[in-house]
Amino acid sequence: MLITTSRNPTHYLRRISKIIAFSLPNSQRLTRGSLSLDKVFRYCWNQQISRLLILQKNSEKDSILVKAYLIEEKPKPIKTGIELTKIISLQKHDKTQRIMIENVELEFSDEVNREIKEKVNTFFAPTIQASGSSRVPKLLTISFKKNTSNSLIGQAVQQNSSNSLPLYTIHISLECFNNE
Repeated sequence: MLITTSRNPTHYLRRISKIIAFSLPNSQRLTRGSLSLDKVFRYCWNQQISRLLILQKNSEKDSILVKAYLIEEKPKPIKTGIELTKIISLQKHDKTQRIMIENVELEFSDEVNREIKEKVNTFFAPTIQASGSSRVPKLLTISFKKNTSNSLIGQAVQQNSSNSLPLYTIHISLECFNNE
C-alpha cells in the first residue's frame, strides 16, 4: 500500500501521512512534491503496489479525507468516503509516535454484515500479516461498528507491551460496496 498526500500539503498533513504509514505494515510513504496523479500511478505499477491512499485536508471539518485506489490493469478509484478524525498528533520528540506497527487486526461488532466485513478485510489485506514471533507484536487494532445504515466507524488503537494509544478514528461510507 502506498500512502501520499495531495499536492502542496501542509506540515500537519505530512505528519499525518507519516503516522498512517507507520501504523499500516507493508505500506510505504511517498513524498508527492509536484508529481501528477498519473506519475503516482506509474510509480505504483513499477513497484507492484496494489493499493494507493491519497490524504487531503478537509477544509470544512477538522479531519483528513482519504481517496483510495486499486491499482490493477488501470487504476480504479474506490467509490467510498473515508475520513480520518480525532488523530493523535504527538510532538516530534515523543517516540511513541514512531513505533512501527508489525500487525493489524480488524475487529467488527455483530451488527456489521459478513459481506461488508469481507470487503473491508480485502481492502486492508496488504497491511495484515501474521506474526511469526512468540513475543507480543506491536499491534494496531481497528475496531469497526456500524455507525448508520450506510457507514462504519472504527477506532484505531496502537497496542504494544507497555500501553495502548488511540491513534485515529476512521469513518467509512458504505455506498461503494453497493457500486463495486
